[in-house]
Amino acid sequence: MIDSTTGDLTRIAVDREFRRKGIATRLLHKAVSMMKTDFIKVLNIPVDDISIHCFLNDRNIPVINRQFEMILPF
Repeated sequence: MIDSTTGDLTRIAVDREFRRKGIATRLLHKAVSMMKTDFIKVLNIPVDDISIHCFLNDRNIPVINRQFEMILPF
């Protein structure tokens, strides 16, 4: 899902069985073409998901900020 006015791409994912076939690259190109901004922000990337970090890095989309989850124990 994208928000074309803010440049937000809330998540991009491809099932493991279908990776390395250009699907995510095509999805990313489509998302970028729909943006009304000159940048894109990919949100909700798990810290431990090395494959998405590598995918984005290979496309010159660096990880700039990290989100921390706060848990309140009961």
